Amino acid sequence: MCKVGISTDGWRISKKTGAYKELRAEDTLEASAKYKLKRMVFYMLRFFNKRIHNRKGFTLIELIVVVAILGILAIIAIPRLAGIQENANQKAILSNIKMLNNAAATYAADNNVDQSTVTDTMLTTAPALVATMPAGPKGTTYDVTAGVATAIVPAGVPGVPAGTYTEAQAGAL
Repeated sequence: MCKVGISTDGWRISKKTGAYKELRAEDTLEASAKYKLKRMVFYMLRFFNKRIHNRKGFTLIELIVVVAILGILAIIAIPRLAGIQENANQKAILSNIKMLNNAAATYAADNNVDQSTVTDTMLTTAPALVATMPAGPKGTTYDVTAGVATAIVPAGVPGVPAGTYTEAQAGAL
């Protein structure tokens, strides 16, 4: 196939034979479309080539500074996060004890009985003020005896030593 050059006067020059021939209208349109397509591809490739070879990035010093800042933030945040679970366990136990004490007082008032006679079985039987006894953190159980709620905390609950706690004792944790 011979390459064709297009002149401005509507004639074409064959690169292989050097012949100078008049162009037809369809030859001009076809050659013009090919020329535009080649230019478009050329500019697209040039654009993407620049984007690929543009090697802007972070220096080693910048990366070290970022890692150091993240390390400092971690040192500050980890001790604060460690105390959150312990504090949550203490507050959950205290909240459940208060709720059971309030349920015992409500039961005593509704049924005209002395609060010191209320037990956990009275609170959970019909008409039940407490559908089920609350489940505390890591196996903590609750008991209502003589109208006073207590929490029985097993060993291994973070932030709360094992033992039996009333509302006053749980509030002092």
